[in-house]
Amino acid sequence: MRLQDRVALMGLGTVLGGVQAMTLAAYDEAYAIPSEESALVSLHTQHILAYEAGVTKTVDPLAGSYYVEYLTDHFEREVEKVMADIEARGGMVKPRPSGPTIVIGSPARQPARAPTDTAGS
Repeated sequence: MRLQDRVALMGLGTVLGGVQAMTLAAYDEAYAIPSEESALVSLHTQHILAYEAGVTKTVDPLAGSYYVEYLTDHFEREVEKVMADIEARGGMVKPRPSGPTIVIGSPARQPARAPTDTAGS
């Protein structure tokens, strides 16, 4: 995936998240002052999101998505488990001779599944 594609996707995510204002990074901004061309590409990317994608035509483009709420709740529960584990081991400041506190690839990093039962929502 090209860098500008990633920036466009990031911009879409921020719009869907409800951002009020944003500036997208130019593709050469990481290593130099942005060129006129890269600044225009970044600006045009914002214009496409604002005027052509249609996501700015509503206050809440995801319309209170239950799936997004489910993912947020799931993520919060997993974070609370990890934080409880860290606290049980003495906190982050206390050195741990037994190794890392969080193992990459743990169940908390696996994608969540959509709920199948929506009763009571």
